[in-house]
Amino acid sequence: MVADTLHNLATVRYDTGDLAESQRLLKRALAIYERRLGPHHPSTVSSVAALGQLLTAGGAHEDALKLFARALASQEQVLGPDHASIAHTLLGRGDALIGLGRPAEAVPELERALAIREAGQVQPEELAEARFAVARALWQADGDRTRARALAEQAATTYPTAPGTEAARADVREWLASHPAP
Repeated sequence: MVADTLHNLATVRYDTGDLAESQRLLKRALAIYERRLGPHHPSTVSSVAALGQLLTAGGAHEDALKLFARALASQEQVLGPDHASIAHTLLGRGDALIGLGRPAEAVPELERALAIREAGQVQPEELAEARFAVARALWQADGDRTRARALAEQAATTYPTAPGTEAARADVREWLASHPAP
């Protein structure tokens, strides 16, 4: 399907830093998915969440939150409240909330994402990603900084076992170095 190709191209453009072209391609893919498959099809919802991720990366956090809310509602309706795909959307919502300076609101979203990933069979880097997201939000929200640090340390020990996670490992190491134990 043309929409699949557009979505894949958008991912490549995103990975190379071309956010404007990625957004253009994702919007085209989304329009096709909606027209052909409907608003709740997994491919449609995936594009909605990806567009939210893209908007978060570009600083359009409020717009991203709206897309994540739409994706989350569809995912919960179609997949149930604890499906692994929901964790990705919750992580996106958490990132957008942190970007808006609302880390306390992000914590429950990210805690839910972590719980879903801990209960499921996910790749180690996915678990590390969720742990590190909760750690950052807890710290910024002046929450349990001891737990935040422990989660970041767990993420640091998990990432080295996963290929292709060099940048994420560096982010965690840098964060740990700049956030001493309380």
